[in-house]
Amino acid sequence: MFQKFYVLNLEMAALDIGSGTAHIIQELALDNESSLFIGLDLSTAMFKVANENTPNSFNIGLIKGDGHRLPLLDHSFDIVMRTC
Repeated sequence: MFQKFYVLNLEMAALDIGSGTAHIIQELALDNESSLFIGLDLSTAMFKVANENTPNSFNIGLIKGDGHRLPLLDHSFDIVMRTC
């Protein structure tokens, strides 16, 4: 379980590196419907589980990729989280 302490403004973009099953961004997305949440994980198994966990999440995107070599443009996110 994680501590519920976060500050998000409307329409922010957040990246979770090592998102695993996507449970953290899933909970954040429910509380912040106007924000975008991207989960990034290198594990094929975790990527599959995250996709299964977020089938109807309109403000969650998932990327299979390496957090050390982000397949994203610089300055694309307002918040970057790392969960390990």
